[in-house]
Amino acid sequence: MKIANFQTRLAEEYNIVNQFNSLIAIETQQQQRDLDRYNKYGDKYNTEYENS
Repeated sequence: MKIANFQTRLAEEYNIVNQFNSLIAIETQQQQRDLDRYNKYGDKYNTEYENS
């Protein structure tokens, strides 16, 4: 977790977006609920997802 926090600090300082940080524009309540649900996953940084 220390590495992820360090990467986030660097990304914020140099305005870099990577797989661990990004800005997300939430437009609907459904999107907010989905984001809240996905954030609870233990493997939320897994970048391989299937569409279902």
